[in-house]
Amino acid sequence: KKNKSFDKSTPGFDGLRKYLGQGLLSSNSDNWKLHRKIAQPFFQPQKINGYFNLFRRQAAEKIERSILASKSQPVDLNLWMASVTLAVLGDTLLGYDIGKDAGELADSINCIFATTAKRLYNPIQLPLLIPTKSNCLFTRSQRKIESVIYRLIDSHRNEKIKKLSYVSELMDYQNDAGDRLKFKAIYDEIITMIQA
Repeated sequence: KKNKSFDKSTPGFDGLRKYLGQGLLSSNSDNWKLHRKIAQPFFQPQKINGYFNLFRRQAAEKIERSILASKSQPVDLNLWMASVTLAVLGDTLLGYDIGKDAGELADSINCIFATTAKRLYNPIQLPLLIPTKSNCLFTRSQRKIESVIYRLIDSHRNEKIKKLSYVSELMDYQNDAGDRLKFKAIYDEIITMIQA
């Protein structure tokens, strides 16, 4: 009912959709309602409290490892927090161990956000196919994120025992007519979760 008052037909959302597709964050109307319905059980207060507890535990473990590994070297706190957040996201909503990919994935996400923000406010946008330094970095970052998402989806397809996760719910969802979500819809939701 209220979702119609949040129109996402703006230049900012159009820019986000080029990268995020039609996920929960960037979609409108019926598509948004469907994805919200699937996501809602994973965002109940008791679930969110569990995510916070896991975040605290993982952050404490990572602090310990970082102190041992850093040997008095400076730490990029933004990248560090992003990698902890991605690890918790993987363990909770995605049902996938992002593990060793977390740091590189966080770096790729930062690159995508920075480039997308620049492109939103730049009146002249060179196509990504033109190999400027910024475009090449954006494309490499996008490929890194895509490879993690493809592995994540493959791991869910190949698992013998289904884990309860947002991704497994997306993959198992069927509407009243028995239709399943298309691969692109699942991909868009996962990339939205990773980016959010």
